[in-house]
Amino acid sequence: MVDRIDAPWGERTAFQRGASWPVRVDLHLEDGLQEWDVELVETDWETALGAVVERSKRLLAEAEINWWMVRQGAMAARDTELAELFERCHEETWNQLKWAKTKIKEASPQTLVAG
Repeated sequence: MVDRIDAPWGERTAFQRGASWPVRVDLHLEDGLQEWDVELVETDWETALGAVVERSKRLLAEAEINWWMVRQGAMAARDTELAELFERCHEETWNQLKWAKTKIKEASPQTLVAG
């Protein structure tokens, strides 16, 4: 049996001009279906996940702005304890925001092309 991963087109042979393409061995379709009968359909979980990531990004951006307001207040009040709290918590919020942006960047091309 041919390894479907290493050789998706089966055993390699020299392809002759005018000959038929080799049959793919890595496809597993239901009986009666051909490659062109199948289309990519966006599932509900993909849409939901994208909405969750986008909402998370907005909430994290708002939190990040709020942390800067806390810092400004700490600086004005010369409150070192509050300034230290800003340093600890703002960094975590910033990392979460970077993660959300990365996930959106990963999903955007697929969403726009499939859209």
